[in-house]
Amino acid sequence: MVQLNIEKGIKELLAKVEISTLEDTGKYDELKERAIRDYATSIGFYAEHGPLFDPEGKYLCGSCCFRDGQTACDIVSGTISMTIGSCMMWRIGEPVGLKVKQKLTQIESMYSERSKAKAFGCSRCEYGGKAKAVDSVGRPSWCSYWGMHIVPFACCFREDGKDLVEAPGE
Repeated sequence: MVQLNIEKGIKELLAKVEISTLEDTGKYDELKERAIRDYATSIGFYAEHGPLFDPEGKYLCGSCCFRDGQTACDIVSGTISMTIGSCMMWRIGEPVGLKVKQKLTQIESMYSERSKAKAFGCSRCEYGGKAKAVDSVGRPSWCSYWGMHIVPFACCFREDGKDLVEAPGE
Protein backbone atom coordinates (compact mmCIF):
# COMPACT_ATOMS: atom_id res chain seq x y z
CA MET A 1 0.00 0.00 0.00
CA VAL A 2 2.82 2.43 0.84
CA GLN A 3 4.55 1.61 -2.48
CA LEU A 4 1.43 2.60 -4.42
CA ASN A 5 1.26 5.94 -2.59
CA ILE A 6 4.90 6.69 -3.41
CA GLU A 7 4.40 5.81 -7.08
CA LYS A 8 1.20 7.87 -7.16
CA GLY A 9 3.10 10.82 -5.70
CA ILE A 10 5.88 10.48 -8.27
CA LYS A 11 3.34 10.33 -11.12
CA GLU A 12 1.59 13.44 -9.76
CA LEU A 13 4.92 15.23 -9.46
CA LEU A 14 5.89 14.35 -13.03
CA ALA A 15 2.47 15.43 -14.30
CA LYS A 16 3.13 18.90 -12.87
CA VAL A 17 6.49 19.25 -14.60
CA GLU A 18 6.11 21.46 -17.66
CA ILE A 19 8.24 20.86 -20.74
CA SER A 20 10.08 24.15 -20.20
CA THR A 21 11.22 23.06 -16.74
CA LEU A 22 13.10 20.10 -18.21
CA GLU A 23 15.75 22.46 -19.53
CA ASP A 24 18.57 23.30 -17.14
CA THR A 25 17.61 26.63 -15.57
CA GLY A 26 20.43 26.59 -13.03
CA LYS A 27 17.87 26.48 -10.19
CA TYR A 28 17.49 23.01 -8.76
CA ASP A 29 15.08 21.18 -6.49
CA GLU A 30 17.05 18.13 -5.36
CA LEU A 31 14.03 16.52 -3.69
CA LYS A 32 12.11 16.70 -6.97
CA GLU A 33 15.15 15.43 -8.87
CA ARG A 34 15.47 12.49 -6.47
CA ALA A 35 11.83 11.56 -7.09
CA ILE A 36 12.32 11.84 -10.85
CA ARG A 37 15.58 9.83 -10.68
CA ASP A 38 13.80 7.08 -8.71
CA TYR A 39 11.09 7.02 -11.36
CA ALA A 40 13.63 7.02 -14.23
CA THR A 41 15.48 4.17 -12.52
CA SER A 42 12.35 2.05 -12.07
CA ILE A 43 10.69 2.57 -15.46
CA GLY A 44 13.40 4.06 -17.64
CA PHE A 45 16.28 1.67 -16.94
CA TYR A 46 18.42 4.62 -15.79
CA ALA A 47 21.41 3.50 -13.69
CA GLU A 48 24.48 5.09 -12.15
CA HIS A 49 25.91 1.80 -10.84
CA GLY A 50 25.21 -1.94 -10.87
CA PRO A 51 24.45 -4.34 -13.73
CA LEU A 52 22.71 -1.66 -15.83
CA PHE A 53 25.73 0.65 -15.66
CA ASP A 54 28.66 0.49 -18.07
CA PRO A 55 31.70 2.19 -16.48
CA GLU A 56 33.05 2.76 -20.01
CA GLY A 57 29.75 4.41 -20.97
CA LYS A 58 29.30 2.45 -24.21
CA TYR A 59 26.39 0.03 -23.54
CA LEU A 60 27.14 -2.17 -26.54
CA CYS A 61 25.97 -5.73 -27.15
CA GLY A 62 29.60 -6.83 -27.08
CA SER A 63 29.71 -6.24 -23.31
CA CYS A 64 26.20 -7.56 -22.53
CA CYS A 65 25.71 -10.77 -20.57
CA PHE A 66 23.03 -11.91 -23.08
CA ARG A 67 25.37 -11.97 -26.10
CA ASP A 68 25.63 -15.29 -27.91
CA GLY A 69 28.69 -15.35 -30.11
CA GLN A 70 29.46 -12.46 -32.45
CA THR A 71 26.10 -11.85 -34.16
CA ALA A 72 23.35 -13.16 -31.89
CA CYS A 73 21.61 -12.54 -28.59
CA ASP A 74 20.10 -15.01 -26.13
CA ILE A 75 16.93 -12.93 -25.71
CA VAL A 76 16.56 -10.67 -28.80
CA SER A 77 15.86 -12.02 -32.29
CA GLY A 78 17.66 -11.17 -35.49
CA THR A 79 21.21 -10.27 -36.32
CA ILE A 80 22.80 -8.21 -33.56
CA SER A 81 25.85 -5.97 -33.91
CA MET A 82 28.26 -6.32 -31.02
CA THR A 83 30.09 -3.11 -32.00
CA ILE A 84 27.25 -0.64 -32.72
CA GLY A 85 24.08 -2.20 -31.24
CA SER A 86 22.27 -2.19 -27.90
CA CYS A 87 18.79 -2.51 -26.39
CA MET A 88 16.89 -1.85 -23.18
CA MET A 89 17.63 -5.41 -21.99
CA TRP A 90 21.39 -4.67 -21.83
CA ARG A 91 23.18 -5.93 -18.71
CA ILE A 92 26.95 -5.83 -18.29
CA GLY A 93 28.83 -9.08 -17.85
CA GLU A 94 30.20 -12.30 -19.22
CA PRO A 95 27.76 -14.38 -21.32
CA VAL A 96 25.28 -16.29 -19.16
CA GLY A 97 23.89 -18.62 -21.85
CA LEU A 98 20.26 -17.83 -21.06
CA LYS A 99 17.78 -19.84 -23.10
CA VAL A 100 14.27 -18.45 -23.43
CA LYS A 101 11.18 -20.03 -24.99
CA GLN A 102 10.65 -17.08 -27.33
CA LYS A 103 13.04 -14.20 -27.99
CA LEU A 104 11.91 -10.60 -27.97
CA THR A 105 11.72 -8.86 -31.32
CA GLN A 106 14.07 -5.97 -31.95
CA ILE A 107 11.08 -3.64 -31.62
CA GLU A 108 10.02 -5.12 -28.26
CA SER A 109 13.55 -4.85 -26.87
CA MET A 110 14.07 -1.38 -28.40
CA TYR A 111 17.20 -2.72 -30.13
CA SER A 112 18.99 0.06 -32.00
CA GLU A 113 22.29 0.72 -33.69
CA ARG A 114 24.47 3.83 -33.75
CA SER A 115 26.90 3.47 -36.65
CA LYS A 116 28.67 6.80 -36.16
CA ALA A 117 28.72 7.14 -32.35
CA LYS A 118 29.49 3.40 -31.95
CA ALA A 119 28.17 3.65 -28.39
CA PHE A 120 25.18 4.73 -26.33
CA GLY A 121 24.83 6.63 -23.05
CA CYS A 122 24.00 10.06 -21.67
CA SER A 123 27.25 11.59 -22.90
CA ARG A 124 26.21 10.82 -26.52
CA CYS A 125 22.47 11.35 -26.21
CA GLU A 126 20.68 14.38 -27.62
CA TYR A 127 19.06 14.90 -24.19
CA GLY A 128 22.34 14.85 -22.24
CA GLY A 129 24.64 17.79 -21.71
CA LYS A 130 26.71 19.72 -19.21
CA ALA A 131 24.73 21.07 -16.25
CA LYS A 132 24.97 24.73 -15.35
CA ALA A 133 26.08 23.55 -11.89
CA VAL A 134 26.78 20.16 -10.30
CA ASP A 135 24.32 18.77 -7.77
CA SER A 136 25.16 17.97 -4.14
CA VAL A 137 26.61 14.54 -5.02
CA GLY A 138 28.68 15.86 -7.91
CA ARG A 139 26.65 14.90 -10.98
CA PRO A 140 28.03 17.27 -13.64
CA SER A 141 25.53 16.60 -16.43
CA TRP A 142 21.88 17.41 -17.11
CA CYS A 143 19.19 15.37 -18.90
CA SER A 144 16.59 17.50 -20.66
CA TYR A 145 14.33 14.46 -21.17
CA TRP A 146 13.96 13.64 -17.47
CA GLY A 147 14.80 17.10 -16.09
CA MET A 148 17.50 15.96 -13.64
CA HIS A 149 21.22 15.81 -13.01
CA ILE A 150 22.88 12.72 -14.45
CA VAL A 151 26.17 10.88 -14.50
CA PRO A 152 27.78 11.34 -17.96
CA PHE A 153 28.42 7.60 -18.45
CA ALA A 154 24.89 6.58 -17.39
CA CYS A 155 22.18 5.60 -19.87
CA CYS A 156 18.42 5.08 -20.02
CA PHE A 157 15.88 3.71 -22.46
CA ARG A 158 15.37 7.16 -24.06
CA GLU A 159 18.89 7.17 -25.53
CA ASP A 160 18.73 9.06 -28.80
CA GLY A 161 20.97 10.61 -31.41
CA LYS A 162 21.01 11.60 -35.08
CA ASP A 163 22.62 8.32 -36.17
CA LEU A 164 20.22 6.07 -34.19
CA VAL A 165 18.57 3.35 -36.28
CA GLU A 166 15.80 1.51 -34.44
CA ALA A 167 15.18 -2.20 -35.03
CA PRO A 168 17.26 -2.46 -38.25
CA GLY A 169 16.51 -6.16 -38.59
CA GLU A 170 12.70 -5.84 -38.47
